Amino acid sequence: MDRISKFLDKLNKKQRMHILLDILPKIGELNFEGLDIKPLKNYKNYFRVRYGNIRIIFYRDEKKGIGIISNIALRKDAYKDI
Repeated sequence: MDRISKFLDKLNKKQRMHILLDILPKIGELNFEGLDIKPLKNYKNYFRVRYGNIRIIFYRDEKKGIGIISNIALRKDAYKDI
């Protein structure tokens, strides 16, 4: 089991469902409407989405036109493994 799956298993059902059903599909389609999103400094095509104290780090694949999830973690740990 990878670290993203382990982190999602630790969340309560409401948080997990919101991330899986609302946020991740929007990132995959590069539809950022309603998301608190910012580009990461010093990283080309990397962005973060803020959901409370949870950060979802992803990068935009220009060739495929999709967003690929890099990490989902609490704010204090999210930026360590980019």
